[in-house]
Amino acid sequence: MAGSGSDPQGLVSTFLTTSEALEHFLDDGGRLTDPQKAALFIATRELLKRMAWKKRKKKKS
Repeated sequence: MAGSGSDPQGLVSTFLTTSEALEHFLDDGGRLTDPQKAALFIATRELLKRMAWKKRKKKKS
């Protein structure tokens, strides 16, 4: 995940981002309709964010 124990702001950001993504997979009863699909979606989203961050970092150098 994006945040670490030494980065509280990153933890909050990751939690909010993950919560938003998770909402797409919740039904009216509040249960995950497909937990594996939700986990894959969240992991992919995090990976893409990290790749974009690294790309921006290289451009600044």
